[in-house]
Amino acid sequence: METLEKAWSDYNRSQKKLLELVSQFSPEKRDVRPEQDKWSVLEIVLHLIKADEQALVYGRKKLTAGKVKQVRSLERIKRKVLLLALKLPFKYKAPRMVTPTVDDRLPYEGAIKKWNEIRSELKELCLTLDPDLLQKGVFKHPYSGKMTPAEFIVFLNSHLDRHRLQIKNRLKSL
Repeated sequence: METLEKAWSDYNRSQKKLLELVSQFSPEKRDVRPEQDKWSVLEIVLHLIKADEQALVYGRKKLTAGKVKQVRSLERIKRKVLLLALKLPFKYKAPRMVTPTVDDRLPYEGAIKKWNEIRSELKELCLTLDPDLLQKGVFKHPYSGKMTPAEFIVFLNSHLDRHRLQIKNRLKSL
């Protein structure tokens, strides 16, 4: 099982790679949708921000309510299927709660500032948990269910890597 600290280290490294890739796009190109039904590079970044933000909101809510439960075996199986699905070349519809909307629009620099603030709060939440909560379902994915903090950060990293590849392919097509 991956440790929470290693999961965060990997996630930080992946975010850095993604932002280096995004910086290769001009501000105008970041905001252009390649097709009507495909997100712009900025919208992809906003989607990743919303995923982290929703995780933070959910985790805080569960911890405040004191309703953190064990992760069930079926949820662990679903998580593995989800991680596998992220590696496959199929397009999936994002859950509504993490789909960028007009209200989410920020200039790129403001979006990155917000993302770093959210990630900092999420990291603090995870790394200051009581040890007995580290193996419980503090976080939840809409499709696979509850995950431990380390499992969820591994998911966020896999999710980010999937979108990094999407952005990399977009850069090649310019």
